[in-house]
Amino acid sequence: LLMDFEESMTIFAPRCWDYAYLVQRFVLRGKAPSRHILIALERLLEDTGVSILQVFETMREIAGLMTAVAVHLYTEEDVSTPVAELQKFRDLHREASLWHGLADGR
Repeated sequence: LLMDFEESMTIFAPRCWDYAYLVQRFVLRGKAPSRHILIALERLLEDTGVSILQVFETMREIAGLMTAVAVHLYTEEDVSTPVAELQKFRDLHREASLWHGLADGR
């Protein structure tokens, strides 16, 4: 059983978000794009109705949303987000884009 309540107090998201969080946190973190991992992920998603391209696009959306939340908190509520956290969102977007490109080119 895997539970992650980040942002879930106010957001009810599509299943693709669950898969995106799973993939970004436990599968891809820091791994170079690889066809072997891509094939394994496609097998994982086979019967879910969610494509690997949707997962990578959702990862990019999550990174953008979290960046927007950080900007909002800073500009509207005077709450700062650590630079390392912002870098994590940037890296996630970049990583998801690399993987999306690999998957899209197949």
